[in-house]
Amino acid sequence: MTAGPPLPTAPAPTSSLPLSAALIAQLGQHQLAPTRRVRGRFAGAHRSARLGSSADVADVREYVAGDDLRRIDRAASRRHGKLQVALTEAEDDAAAQVVVDRSASMAGAKASQSDRLVAGLAVLGARDGLRLWLATTPATGPGAGSTARRTSAGSGWARGQNALPTACTLLEAAPVPSGGEGPAGRPDLVAVVRRAARTSAQGPLLLVTDLLFDGWEEVIVAVGAARRDAVVLQVLGDDELAPQLDGDVRLVDAETGAEVEVGADDRTTSAYAAALRAHLTAVEQACTDHAIAHVLVPASADPGDVLLGDLRLAGVVR
Repeated sequence: MTAGPPLPTAPAPTSSLPLSAALIAQLGQHQLAPTRRVRGRFAGAHRSARLGSSADVADVREYVAGDDLRRIDRAASRRHGKLQVALTEAEDDAAAQVVVDRSASMAGAKASQSDRLVAGLAVLGARDGLRLWLATTPATGPGAGSTARRTSAGSGWARGQNALPTACTLLEAAPVPSGGEGPAGRPDLVAVVRRAARTSAQGPLLLVTDLLFDGWEEVIVAVGAARRDAVVLQVLGDDELAPQLDGDVRLVDAETGAEVEVGADDRTTSAYAAALRAHLTAVEQACTDHAIAHVLVPASADPGDVLLGDLRLAGVVR
């Protein structure tokens, strides 16, 4: 296995992301890695879909004139009674793609958790490199984003020693809308996921979003169509998982501006809990159907538990 570039050892000095030096050091002992063969752009440390010249033998075939005599496998030749040539493994890089939902519904505690996760992923992906796709919807006036999806998909590479500060800079350049300036609209996550999937880097594909919007099923289908080691990190606020309502309240959708009056009583609370369970069950089933790992991430969860626990269970961190 080839040695990777040095990893970041401290948080970016200009960032307020709450990743401790201890967690960064711990993350630096691990890496994002595919479970399937890849076809990368550069030589790396992951099993390739093509053959190469490493020391690991993938298969043998009968010798033909012109083959390198140094590749003759004597043991296999004795077994077959004919000269056999060793076909060896190639090793490629496996840069990850991370699509981050920067819509207004991801504001507040969810944005903070999303930033922590992305910063941690940058450390885990530093060896092979990681490309961030930040999906936002620019709004130029009241209601501008509510009728059409006009997505801005800022992207950038984070690699090697500068992976963490680079990721921090990219996140700061694409802040989540506060929701205080009218409807912000929704980014077209399907389009962004498809763009990420078209890249030649075949490492893991991770999506960070809340999936609390109409059409989330199409996003899951797009992630599955990429045919990568894929993970959906569904970030939900504590108030979304267990809302604390008191009296009559007015709820306003930060992306569409839609309003609804809600009376906070036991019946409403029970109905919300049932709807949430049904939604999470549907998301889990959709991810399973498309061979995607699904991780529910409360906004208050320890990012270390998610990155080194859930993602290891999902098979994309080793």
